[in-house]
Amino acid sequence: MNNPDFSCPLLAIDTSTPACSVALRADERIFSRFHQGHGKHTDVILPMIDELFQASGYTLQSLAGIILSAGPGAFTGLRVGASVAAGLAAAFNTPIGCLSSLALLAAGSEKEGAVLALLDARMQQCYAGLYQSVNSGFQCLQKDRLVMPQQLSDWQVSNVVGPGAIYFPQWAHLESVQSIPDAKNAFKALNLVRWQSASQPIEIDYLRNDVTS
Repeated sequence: MNNPDFSCPLLAIDTSTPACSVALRADERIFSRFHQGHGKHTDVILPMIDELFQASGYTLQSLAGIILSAGPGAFTGLRVGASVAAGLAAAFNTPIGCLSSLALLAAGSEKEGAVLALLDARMQQCYAGLYQSVNSGFQCLQKDRLVMPQQLSDWQVSNVVGPGAIYFPQWAHLESVQSIPDAKNAFKALNLVRWQSASQPIEIDYLRNDVTS
């Protein structure tokens, strides 16, 4: 489907890691909430969204679209985010836009050039995606994949973000590995968002066949 009207309010949701974040862009301002620590995603995400609308003065009915960080990432967290996005979209017939969690992570980098985004996939594996900032937003240089550390050992990349870097001695010391996806950065990568109608089922990109955990 066509892109929604980006001049109208947009809501972004990320639950792809143990942290949880939401953001609202309205009138060229960004309102955001970030939670990391005690409390399940299911307990905090809706109150956080409510805080955004109270702070902005807007309502859910005013949304032009809902951007969802749709994987890869933690299976349970991704399902929580998808459920919330689908519920809000259905209630107000609001389009949903799916964005790679790795693209969202990369969009938080403040450095120029290519950025390798890495999330911990457990079992000594990580989710990896290579992105680069361009005039229109972000460009995907290497599509998201599930990898073993040795598969990226010869990559010559200086800008690495995300906790998946713990498996790589050459990058584990970097301060940027502490970075995690944050919903407020979704608005920097609108060109990578895949929009769909509220009635379409959300397809989470797990990048792993086993999605029972």
